[in-house]
Amino acid sequence: MMNIACSDNRGIEALEEANLIPDAIYYNKPITVYERAKWHEAALLELKDVDVVFVDPNNGLLVKSVGKKSLRSVKYTFYEEVSDYINQRKSVLIYNHRCRKSEDQCFQDICENLSKHTGIPEDRILKITFPKCSVRDYLAVSFSTNHAKKIERAFLEMEQGIRGKLGVCRIPK
Repeated sequence: MMNIACSDNRGIEALEEANLIPDAIYYNKPITVYERAKWHEAALLELKDVDVVFVDPNNGLLVKSVGKKSLRSVKYTFYEEVSDYINQRKSVLIYNHRCRKSEDQCFQDICENLSKHTGIPEDRILKITFPKCSVRDYLAVSFSTNHAKKIERAFLEMEQGIRGKLGVCRIPK
């Protein structure tokens, strides 16, 4: 992973070629504003046999200042898209850039919206943050309690391991 991160080739294709997650299925088709619904339907079909979907938009979950028809919307994941995966009995891991609110307010707003759209209780939406440089957060919306336990264990291992000790990541309170 470090080789990819330090290289000029840091796209989805590099991760796919590295085979870091055996048997992972990647959906890396380009997205456009006008073809987004078709793109999303194709993603749902392509990922129909997976248990966990990782969405990695450039910026994270859609924010109020960007409309769904805005050209910038392609850099975001829509809450309804996360809901569609949950409705297919999948858990979803979401990459998200931190907004310009306090950490508590940012997570509260996102978790409320995720819960409203997916029906998953807020206490089953897990969070981990990487506060060095530009703040990046990951949220896990677990379809099952089994997935929630596994993801929580993975987040705890990261926080208690070398990454946490170096202050690279932590689980928000």
